[in-house]
Amino acid sequence: MTLTLRQLEVFLALAEHEHVGRAAEAVALSPSATSSALAALEDALGHALFDRAGRGLRLNADGRRLRGPARAALDAAREAETLLGTDRGGRLIVGASTTIANHVLASALASFAADRLAADLRLVVGNTREIRDRLLDVALDLAYVEGPTSHPELVATPWREDRLVVFAAPDHPLAGAGRLGADALDHQWVLREEGSGTREVFVRALGDDVDRLQCVLEVGSSEAVARAVEAGGGLGVLSRLAVARDLDAGRLVELASPWDLSRTLWRLTHRHASAGRLVEAFVEHLDADASGEGAT
Repeated sequence: MTLTLRQLEVFLALAEHEHVGRAAEAVALSPSATSSALAALEDALGHALFDRAGRGLRLNADGRRLRGPARAALDAAREAETLLGTDRGGRLIVGASTTIANHVLASALASFAADRLAADLRLVVGNTREIRDRLLDVALDLAYVEGPTSHPELVATPWREDRLVVFAAPDHPLAGAGRLGADALDHQWVLREEGSGTREVFVRALGDDVDRLQCVLEVGSSEAVARAVEAGGGLGVLSRLAVARDLDAGRLVELASPWDLSRTLWRLTHRHASAGRLVEAFVEHLDADASGEGAT
């Protein structure tokens, strides 16, 4: 059995675009050459890798199993090409859930890029579930997420500690007391959407009391939660990273809660993707920043 890197490159382009014409453009081949490369790869493996539907393609189970190792093989080949190079160039795509992206990674990537002008650096933002799924598709080099995740294709490494806080507008009835009472869940709440790490931690902390929770507004960003609570929409819960400035400015008031809202933030990598020099350099850069700041 003989496979070529070009065949794997074509396969990955087809897996991403699910269309021969668009994949052909991505790898600078004609559509017929792209189809021929796929046919040769499937013949060499003895398995079809896609289900055909008209002009469209969809990865089947065998194709999904090949995707990670194929990406790893291409990454390793590119790493070999630049073995004598440095970590100053190349492409790095980092995924992060919303709080981490907005309050940690955006500034960290900017400082990392300052002396790496030849590098192509990208930050992809979504909730924990969305970022995990993109990493499983090998569309990211690594990811940082707020919620725990368990998948055999992913390696999860504890990165830093974080804490959620409950907060209200200054004129909320509970703001004066500075703490939640036994009737806390009888109040209205503004929460992040299903799939966000923040929402998962809060729901888990409530335990059996979650059925009493009155969520009147669900939104897809931490900033929107903070602004809705400030406008009187109810109580909110977010990472302290996300509301520190609002709390310091008095736009929001932190309320002591009876729940354990501490959590671990995680670094995720794909088990079958090799870490190039640029990835390793960024991990070291970010870990150094975290050590300088102390645990959050």
